[in-house]
Amino acid sequence: MTFCIVLPFPMSVNTLYTNVRGRGRVTTGRYRDWQWEAALMLKKQTLRKFDKRVDIEIRCGKGRANQDISNLIKAVEDTLVKNDILIDDNKKYVRSVKASWDDDVAGCVVFIEECDE
Repeated sequence: MTFCIVLPFPMSVNTLYTNVRGRGRVTTGRYRDWQWEAALMLKKQTLRKFDKRVDIEIRCGKGRANQDISNLIKAVEDTLVKNDILIDDNKKYVRSVKASWDDDVAGCVVFIEECDE
């Protein structure tokens, strides 16, 4: 069975963190705002927690013409973990991730399917 989640358009991995002298790498304010918006969207949806290995498919709406789809995966995976949908996004729990552009999507749609392993 495939489970569907709607998120705001994800931020690029290039904009998630910044280096701060004396503190090291910290999340940016824009990323914290995006995480808050994503959490609000998730609270409005019927969710479940996956404790088995999964395959993830991410479909993103229109991005910038020169944007890399692969740079959008991290924000999505980390949000699924932070909001207790996935236990972790390491190889023990995520078998595969597929990401693609989809002009029919507003924001981001994530499909999660438990593996038959």
